[in-house]
Amino acid sequence: MRVINPNLAQDEEQRIYYVGISRAINRLFIVTPKLSKANREIIKSKFNFKMIDLKKELQII
Repeated sequence: MRVINPNLAQDEEQRIYYVGISRAINRLFIVTPKLSKANREIIKSKFNFKMIDLKKELQII
């Protein structure tokens, strides 16, 4: 799924993902490969996401 520039008009699968994500009320977890710093900033600016690094989180436990 392309989070940064989804093609909602022509890609039914991405549209379904978008609807599911936009309907999440309390919690939504999305796991991605490591993002570049630029892509992290784009996502932070477009969405109100709290982004965590699982590697860092698992070291705390």
